[in-house]
Amino acid sequence: MALLQAQPELERTYFEATGQYLGGEFLHYWQGHGGLPVFGYPLTPAFRENGYLVQYFERSRFELHPENAGSPYEVLLGQLGKERLKNEGIVSPKPNPGAATNGEVLFPETGYKLGGVFLAYWQTHGGLAQFG
Repeated sequence: MALLQAQPELERTYFEATGQYLGGEFLHYWQGHGGLPVFGYPLTPAFRENGYLVQYFERSRFELHPENAGSPYEVLLGQLGKERLKNEGIVSPKPNPGAATNGEVLFPETGYKLGGVFLAYWQTHGGLAQFG
């Protein structure tokens, strides 16, 4: 006769400010990639959307990608800016032509530059992997 082993309780944190829990891989990602200052509070429970387990935060959407299990890409961030622009028909301003000046970085993929305090924050809080 096989003995049933109790499953360990899923590690999770409750946020009184929004009445939501954050647990599992989403909690680990949140803690390891900036936490409250970068993502804000969880706004929803984790739920299924477009085939993935997702959870919305004040400043992001986490997506669990089981096909990437065990890799740094198991939790990916939704492209909220891109989705909003597309869904609402918002036309973004065209980038300023020309090379980056001192203190700026030019991203040839988009033609946009980033500089000053925005560049400093971007670089110190995860850069491309975090913010796109």
